[in-house]
Amino acid sequence: MQIVLKNKTIILMSLVILLSSSSFFLPDYLVEKLQTNNFNDAQLSFAERLALVKAFEIKQSQQIVGSRQWLFYTTKLAKFKGQAAFELAQFYLPIAQNTQPQKLTNVMIEKGVFWYRQAIRLKDEPATLALAYWYFSQKKLNKANELIDSLSLKTPESSVLKAKVVIEKGVDSRFERKTLTDQIPLLALSEQGKLLIKAIQRYQILPSDNIATNRGQLFVPSCAASIQFFATSLADLYKSEQLLRDFKEHRLSEFVCFSPVRYRSIKKVKCSSKPTLAFKCDESQWLTIADDINTRFVGVMLPQGGANVHLGMLYIDRQDSRDVFAHEISHLLGFIDEYPLPANHQKCLQIQTHTFSENIAVLANGYLGKQEEVRAKILKQLSWGESIKITTPILHRKNVNKDEGKQIWLLGTPKKYNNQVGVFASESCDNSPQQAYKPVFFQTQLRYNNKLFPKVYSRFLREHALKFLMPSFHYNIALALKSQQSTSLAKVWFNKSAAFEHENRRRNKVLTATF
Repeated sequence: MQIVLKNKTIILMSLVILLSSSSFFLPDYLVEKLQTNNFNDAQLSFAERLALVKAFEIKQSQQIVGSRQWLFYTTKLAKFKGQAAFELAQFYLPIAQNTQPQKLTNVMIEKGVFWYRQAIRLKDEPATLALAYWYFSQKKLNKANELIDSLSLKTPESSVLKAKVVIEKGVDSRFERKTLTDQIPLLALSEQGKLLIKAIQRYQILPSDNIATNRGQLFVPSCAASIQFFATSLADLYKSEQLLRDFKEHRLSEFVCFSPVRYRSIKKVKCSSKPTLAFKCDESQWLTIADDINTRFVGVMLPQGGANVHLGMLYIDRQDSRDVFAHEISHLLGFIDEYPLPANHQKCLQIQTHTFSENIAVLANGYLGKQEEVRAKILKQLSWGESIKITTPILHRKNVNKDEGKQIWLLGTPKKYNNQVGVFASESCDNSPQQAYKPVFFQTQLRYNNKLFPKVYSRFLREHALKFLMPSFHYNIALALKSQQSTSLAKVWFNKSAAFEHENRRRNKVLTATF
């Protein structure tokens, strides 16, 4: 034991003797050697044993990025240097602006966030911005906002993210509008920022000096079924525009026209939603901007929920396809679902007294009387009655009542005529007492979104001059106000809905001439 200690003492004394007068302490001496790149392997090894940061830096630079040894030395450095912590964070959780990492495990995410936080504690601002982007991509807007605000130096890049966060959280109050406006000077210094400024203007995210633009006067509806579409985030505004472009390839597009997509603060679209349930919204919230909307209908893209149409309002999930969108548009135009509606749906509670849709009739399934008279009576109850050929049966005999000499007829077109327009059982009222009927035998997009929308249904729209359109969105506002006991104000909006309907009918005489 004494021999070993003696040898260590001799080695240490030898090192001390070699020190210059300006570098008496060993760590300082080794750091100087490492910094001037004037060291040998023994000195580097000894510096590493002394946990000198410079030694770890050199050892890290000698490793393959991502290797076990690289991780070892980077982890050592990350305790002291923000840049190393940032590199380690990027290894576990690579974050690039406007992209989301793919195939990341929860463990990788946790480690990544931990090292981003460590880099931030060590005053690494690139790490601050990177983690802010991560939180933004995960819709953790408050956390993203806190990190952006903590930056000591605001840059065009940080202003882009700040603007996006403000827009996503909802530009509604004077403070929020000012916050967004304050980003404009820095946004103008980058190409991405300039594109964002154009988007802010195009989607009317900030009030415009142009009164005509604010009040929607630049858009004049060119069809009876006009729609103003809204979205609550930049990503959804872009998606909405793409959805409308894709919809142009659908058969229903000839009957619908869209006003340019606009922004609506998520704070003003007060909806409760779950992925599998239809959106339920407080539609009185549209009262404040209703006078700025020139269209009959309003559509909204929201983060998640079940797509549906409620009178003059269409709601859609950001993940919904063009086919889902077309299905909902068909409801605005007067088509009813051909899949089973909820139990005791209003339209399925009793036999109809008048036609109410383009494709569904709720009628009795048995009739007594002469076939010609019964047929004539039923055809009047079918919106598509005039499209049924004289040679296409809609009744078949059940039996003969010998005592009264009258026939009992069951409603329904025989299978032999499945390729004709007729009267075929629909699943619409399967959950209710009554039976629903439809014009065609085959399944359509009103049953399954991925099915075709029949040409004959488009023909019905032309022939009927959009007779079964849903009421204007003003009616939604009126109903919402009525449910909130705002009776006098509700009456005002019922009148506005009626006035819009009158004007629309007057204009419709000209517009539908092109169908």
